[in-house]
Amino acid sequence: MYEERIQYALKTFPTEIADEFPTSLPLLDSFRQAHRRKNDSFADLEVLLIQHNLGPFLLRLEALFEEGLRPERTWLVDIPYSTNERVRKEIPKRFGIPDLQIAPPFRDPIAPYSTIQLRRVEDIVYYLANRVSRSRLLVVDDGAYFVRALKNIEDFEPGFTNAFRRRTAIVEQTTRGHRYLEQKEYRRLVEDALDAPVVSIARCSTKVEFEAPFIGVAASRAVVNIFAREGIEIDNLGRVAIIGFGPVGQAVFHALKDFGHAGSIKVVDTDETKHQRIAELGGEPHTSLPKEKNFDLVVGCTGYTSFGFKDWECLSSDAYLVSTSSAAVEFNRKQFVDLAELYPEDEIEIVNKEDARKSGIRATLKIRDAQRQRQVAFIHASFPVNFDGRMECLPTRIIQATHTLLYAAGYQALEANRPGMKWLDPKIDGEIKSRALEYI
Repeated sequence: MYEERIQYALKTFPTEIADEFPTSLPLLDSFRQAHRRKNDSFADLEVLLIQHNLGPFLLRLEALFEEGLRPERTWLVDIPYSTNERVRKEIPKRFGIPDLQIAPPFRDPIAPYSTIQLRRVEDIVYYLANRVSRSRLLVVDDGAYFVRALKNIEDFEPGFTNAFRRRTAIVEQTTRGHRYLEQKEYRRLVEDALDAPVVSIARCSTKVEFEAPFIGVAASRAVVNIFAREGIEIDNLGRVAIIGFGPVGQAVFHALKDFGHAGSIKVVDTDETKHQRIAELGGEPHTSLPKEKNFDLVVGCTGYTSFGFKDWECLSSDAYLVSTSSAAVEFNRKQFVDLAELYPEDEIEIVNKEDARKSGIRATLKIRDAQRQRQVAFIHASFPVNFDGRMECLPTRIIQATHTLLYAAGYQALEANRPGMKWLDPKIDGEIKSRALEYI
């Protein structure tokens, strides 16, 4: 079970999050006070931050500038589906970072997201590789974009990685990025070509035991809010499937029940040890999506590709697909959105292109399959619904733990003396979790 304080905080979770720039991250401040660093620790470093441009990020960036980081040595690529536009505009104004060192905005909900996002990182990596500076480079990543971009470039320009060899340290934030870095081709690039240390916070105790339940509640409330926006009554959702019964899937299940869905909910999880609990809660457990069901709503909560084109037959004629996991993996945009746009003459098409592009990257995409006589709505263009354009999707007192983890992991990566993947120091992780509990 989670800590009692976390259980209490989940029950009193705020329904509204302030839409103003946060003024402090007391957890980060107290951690910095306890682990004093030189004021010029970052003075001779280059830093590439591939991160969500949300309110609290400004304060973590401010901390690095207080420790010597300079504007001309700072490089930024945002995560487009989560970006808050006010924060994006505030960054160069507050810190003086040159426009050339900030990836241009990407707001098209129909464009091939994975390809373009990786290309945005590649463009910044090219700039970094061609600089005269041979300073050490700290990369703080959200999906192993830096290493994947290097691999793409290296495949066409052998030797390109030499520009970063033995001067790069990497922090990885996400489970998805950690999975990439564990793959043989990327592990070889990190250890042999880059000779770089990587510190992952993806599965540290603070994220799993502290952050995860709050992410679950935030995602579940975002799902409920989406229905209100679409004018759909929760007690009239029809046939529902939830894929994944981790903290997010459980929270979505409870939210749908609490807000009025009285019908059966099919819950798909390959871990059969969870099935008894699912049944006790009133769900119907499955190890795979039942093929004979015409689902009106499918909510993906796994962090993997849980629904592909082969699963289209499981949907009703006007189904909704909602993702609560990171990036664009849950519903395989490449099979649906990208292909529907790539071949305009085939039987699969996006029917609301003009309105979707006007709405921006979090638009609802309506995809029609003429052959199967179905039209499916991809809510938020299949990106996670908890990122809805606000300053943050969690209260600052909660998400500050993640920013403190990333700050600490940066120093651990810079001080590591051997290449390859490492977990965040358990002592540091435990300290941050303990301090985080004091603020909730």
